[in-house]
Amino acid sequence: MKTGKIISITVTIVIIALILLFAGFIALNFFGPQKETAQTQQGSSSRSASVVRVTPVSLGTIERSVIINGEILARNQVTIYPTTAGRIVELRYRIGNRVNSGDVVAVVDPSRPGDVYAHNPVTSTVSGTVLNVPLNIGDMVTTQSGIYVIGDLSSLLVETHVPERFVASVRRECARFYGLKRSAEKHLTPKYSR
Repeated sequence: MKTGKIISITVTIVIIALILLFAGFIALNFFGPQKETAQTQQGSSSRSASVVRVTPVSLGTIERSVIINGEILARNQVTIYPTTAGRIVELRYRIGNRVNSGDVVAVVDPSRPGDVYAHNPVTSTVSGTVLNVPLNIGDMVTTQSGIYVIGDLSSLLVETHVPERFVASVRRECARFYGLKRSAEKHLTPKYSR
């Protein structure tokens, strides 16, 4: 019983000593004497230098811009679906190829083990450019699996989402300047929607 009391008293003394040591360290850092070097007393600069560019004052326009990424979409685009389920055995077009309405764009084999059926052609319902081919040869498809996305590139839509912190900068009367990769930068007349 006496050893238990001795241990608890020893632990209490050690904890109090650590608290006092920690409090003394904090007091020394905050309230201790401030050391000044001879350079700062004499006023010589030991500060880091900043680069400053001086330009003569002239009339001009101050432009404020916000760079926002977006997606370029075809206004009119259609997903092409097969009429039967099966395995894709042929894809005849790639992204960027021109397709006419009625063209056979893919071939689906509806055969199952033990049953052999004729291959089923998948035809395009619209004319346009292939925008997306989400599947590959050998993939299984159903009648709800889109094989191609075909769109009319004569009418494009640029879809962006403006972060909330920039919403105050965007107004209907502001002119917009767009730059597209691999093409000359052009002024476009925007149409806004919420």
